[in-house]
Amino acid sequence: MFLGLPQALEAIWATRAVFLVEGVFDFFVVQRVFPNTLCPLAARIMWTQHRFLERWCRYVVFMFDTDEKGRNFTEGAIERYNVSTRDGFMVHRMAYPAKDPSALYDQWGYPRFERFLQDQASKLNLYL
Repeated sequence: MFLGLPQALEAIWATRAVFLVEGVFDFFVVQRVFPNTLCPLAARIMWTQHRFLERWCRYVVFMFDTDEKGRNFTEGAIERYNVSTRDGFMVHRMAYPAKDPSALYDQWGYPRFERFLQDQASKLNLYL
């Protein structure tokens, strides 16, 4: 269903929030900062993945690549998934100055990367 689901479940249940990254390399670096990180392995969410998010998450933060496909999917997801009903979830986008999270990690190294992501997440009001 998602790469990283068994490791992330406890943090997802505790926070009702999840960070979604597009690729495997992005997953490994973001998961070090946010244990509630999952990876669908593509710039899309399948129906079964959506059902999981709808059931267990209140906040979904997209950290997909900044290429056209990643941007288009994230913009569509913000319009499609942001719902205020009891069963829905709120979608956020985390911006970063690189093509993807792993590229940012390579440029900055872990300490600066971690501080940046923590700062960006605090601006999203996720009630973590």
